Amino acid sequence: MTNASLTTSTSQPQIKWGRVRQSRRVRDKILRVTATTATALSVFVLFWILGMLLWKGGQGISLDLFTKITPGPGTAGGGLLNAIVGSIVLTFLGIAIATPIGVMAGTYLAEYGRGSKLAEVVRFINDILLSAPSILIGLFVYASAAIQAGPVRWHSPSSRCP
Repeated sequence: MTNASLTTSTSQPQIKWGRVRQSRRVRDKILRVTATTATALSVFVLFWILGMLLWKGGQGISLDLFTKITPGPGTAGGGLLNAIVGSIVLTFLGIAIATPIGVMAGTYLAEYGRGSKLAEVVRFINDILLSAPSILIGLFVYASAAIQAGPVRWHSPSSRCP
């Protein structure tokens, strides 16, 4: 077996450019060059930002960043311990609440909810939760709860409270 027979049997069929108009060939080349240039520029900018992030941000990473709590507003220093612990607590709390509900809903749908109205409602809500991105649900909750509550006013120890 020769190399020519290997490449022709596994490669895709080639377009015969003799049958394509010259204007289509020119447009094809222009668009290929434009797309390649835009891709190269985007990758360059992405790596530039990543490099600056690592260069400037790498200097601020230390053990204190992960072991100290965040100080109050207007205070220098501190770390991210409370944010890390809060994320872990929220994750496990969400798992502890959602797992029994999900198992019970799945068991109900599989065993008892063959044609009932409740089963249709549970399936509908499940489809909505699976199809909607979580960021949209978060924005909806933010718009309906946080914005309605009004702005949070932080007072530092040095500021005067009215």
